[in-house]
Amino acid sequence: MSRKVLMMSLTIVALTSSVAMAQTRWYAGPQPGYGGYGGYGGGYGYGGATTPGSAAGMAMADIVRSQGMYNQMTSAAMINVEDARSKFIDNQKQWTEVYLMKQRALSAEHAQQKEDTRARNARYQEYTASHSDVPSRLPTSELNPSTGQITWPAALMRDFFVDQRQPIDQMFIARSHTGTTSELSDAIVKGIKNLQDELRKHIRDLGTQEYMDARKFLDRLSLEGRFPTG
Repeated sequence: MSRKVLMMSLTIVALTSSVAMAQTRWYAGPQPGYGGYGGYGGGYGYGGATTPGSAAGMAMADIVRSQGMYNQMTSAAMINVEDARSKFIDNQKQWTEVYLMKQRALSAEHAQQKEDTRARNARYQEYTASHSDVPSRLPTSELNPSTGQITWPAALMRDFFVDQRQPIDQMFIARSHTGTTSELSDAIVKGIKNLQDELRKHIRDLGTQEYMDARKFLDRLSLEGRFPTG
């Protein structure tokens, strides 16, 4: 064998030994105790591996397991994201449906209010056409249409009218905010009738002119309760 061939053979052997030792150090290295250089039986310390090849195999198995766990966690995360997206879409659909229902209900309510106003105006025109003694409407100084505040005549401010007067005040304030409805209009007329009845009980406690002014005021106030606001 020539000197050149001999030198190449020695170089290959040295490189092979270096690679084997590097693999041994990379995958485990010597471990003290059982399964290592300092323990019983020797070995390379990577889960009981005794050769660089078995240590490399175990390392590859760990890599494969890690990849599997990563794929499983990624799949679970994607399922959770899709579930959250689906729930979000469902919530948006439900919100939209509720909103549209409310809008339809408001439109129906407004249409009903317009129809009630038209019907009340028609009844009032019919009433005035057949009655020549219809009282005039109250000026804003006696009934504020924006706030519903009533300026009562002095006779009706007496203490013995307070129980009948207060509900009427509250109903006219509510009317200024909600508009005139058939139910509210009927309640106002009924409340004023109760006050008129109480007024007659105290006819002897009032002067003739006071009584007449109070009675006329209540007639006009009752008429206002039938009118639409605005």
